[in-house]
Amino acid sequence: MRERRVNPIGRAATAGVPRITLGGLRLAVLDLEQTANFMIDMVFPQRRTDRPLYLTSANGEVLARCSTEPMTDRLFRSADLINADGQPLVTASRLKSSTPLPERVATTDLFHVVARKAQAAGLTFYMFGADEAENAIAVANVRKRYPDLKIIGHSHGYLRGDALQAKVDEINALAPDYLWVALGGAVGSVSRYWLSGLVASRFGETFPWGTLVINVTGSFVIGFLGALTAPGGKMTPQSRVLATQLPTTELQPCQRSD
Repeated sequence: MRERRVNPIGRAATAGVPRITLGGLRLAVLDLEQTANFMIDMVFPQRRTDRPLYLTSANGEVLARCSTEPMTDRLFRSADLINADGQPLVTASRLKSSTPLPERVATTDLFHVVARKAQAAGLTFYMFGADEAENAIAVANVRKRYPDLKIIGHSHGYLRGDALQAKVDEINALAPDYLWVALGGAVGSVSRYWLSGLVASRFGETFPWGTLVINVTGSFVIGFLGALTAPGGKMTPQSRVLATQLPTTELQPCQRSD
């Protein structure tokens, strides 16, 4: 892949990670625990690189958008590591490859595994993105769940120009071990994790009931909103604009180096 050939630092840092190509993207063949351990290991001095590593996740929607949106395609291909956040990708890998993806690595789950490990190791977080209210609520929820986790800064993502540059300078000065970038639903990500854990505690973890409940509920909500916002639906044009702007994406991690 062109991006990896011109990215020797990222290529060297992730050389030991097996990958499989699906839909044009190279996805890490790692489970949730292995991904979290990789992220923890990479911040220690003997493993640090000369620049931050860019980690993200992809699902079927991402693959579709990469095939039609050149900018999205470039953004994902420039990542140092991409996890599969979608069970259909796991299933497809089992049909296609002798080294299939071991499991779905959802960022909503990964964040909490890394948070637990970072709390124990004394590592630091900076949480960036979403709007100001969502960002504040997400930070408060994380602090409540992980009281000893060092969140050394946070900010909403609606910045541009000088304000954005000043925030970048602030983050560089603080030098967090992990910069988590929320492209939208920071509150939704935490809520999804909470609901999944609640269902698992009630019905066990031998089957991913939490994921099933979340996805079925989400599909119902999407269908409900779709009916309301369709031509002839009960939502006003102004409400339809609001509905189309509801955030749906999640926190994405990026590990720094000094």
